[in-house]
Amino acid sequence: MSTIFHELGNIKSQSCVGREWSMGDEEFELLAEEIGVVPTRSEIRKWPKELKDKRKLQLHCRRMLRFRTKRAAEKKTMMEEYFQLEQELEQQLVLLRNVVEV
Repeated sequence: MSTIFHELGNIKSQSCVGREWSMGDEEFELLAEEIGVVPTRSEIRKWPKELKDKRKLQLHCRRMLRFRTKRAAEKKTMMEEYFQLEQELEQQLVLLRNVVEV
């Protein structure tokens, strides 16, 4: 993403009209003064796509976090079940040894 777009992330006066990102003339002038560089038309045209890509990445990160959390919980449950079954097996082996010895 362009550096101008990162600067825009700090400005609270962003608005969304329909699917396109828009900014008033006064806000644009203030932004140009703050940044010190006037963005080109091609950079301005890229902003909606960059916002969309950023949102898409955020959603992907959330989904992956949920997936990893769910997978970790399942793995923990399986390990607990494994240790429980292992203990039961050891107890049964001890009982069998006691029966054979008697």
